[in-house]
Order: sequence, then structure tokens, then C-alpha cells
Amino acid sequence: MKIFINYCSKDKEGFMGEFFQKHGFVSVVENYRLYPETDNIDEMVEDIYHTFQWALNIIAIYGGNGSQFTLIGHFVGVHLATLTAVKVLKIMIPKLKMNFLILLNKYLIMINIYYKI
Repeated sequence: MKIFINYCSKDKEGFMGEFFQKHGFVSVVENYRLYPETDNIDEMVEDIYHTFQWALNIIAIYGGNGSQFTLIGHFVGVHLATLTAVKVLKIMIPKLKMNFLILLNKYLIMINIYYKI
């Protein structure tokens, strides 16, 4: 499962979901609150976290594997993906065995997380 986080709406970045789908991945492209709707980054992270939780609960319906997921952030989404991954790991680590890989450059982050219960 791939979750793509960017600095604008999914309407403008929906092509990323189509790209991943064409290459055999189940993907989620989501909207989160932006300024001026919120000026609090914690609320943005919370929106992304709720999308993550929602995706884990329904991803099997679409042929995805909830035990392997990737958060991908572009531009502002790099920071938000990192903060969301930290939140996920803080909540999940006590009950899961996890391996994760973070690839980062100035404009893109990919966080791959594989776990077993």
C-alpha cells in the first residue's frame, strides 16, 4: 500500500495514484487540511494519520497488504510524512516487530514499514 502526501489537494496530484496502480500497487492519495483551514501542523498530521488508519482497515478489500505500506511525501509532504510515521511508530512499536527504511532527499521521502503481529 502506498500513501502519497503532497502540499496540495488530491485533485491536483491524483495522477500519482494512477501511476502506482498501473505499476501494481494499491495506493491512497488523500486530502488534509491546509492553511487557512488550519494553521496547526498537528491537525494536518492527525488528518494523515486518520487516513492511514482508514487505509489499514479497508486495504485488503482492494487487494492490498496492510502489513506492508509506504508513506510517500513530496515537498511539504516530506515533513508531514515524517511526522506521521513517527506518530504511527510510537503507537505501534510496543506491539509489533517492525523494520523500516527511510529514503530522503530534499523534495521526496519514502518510508517503507513492514511488520508482523
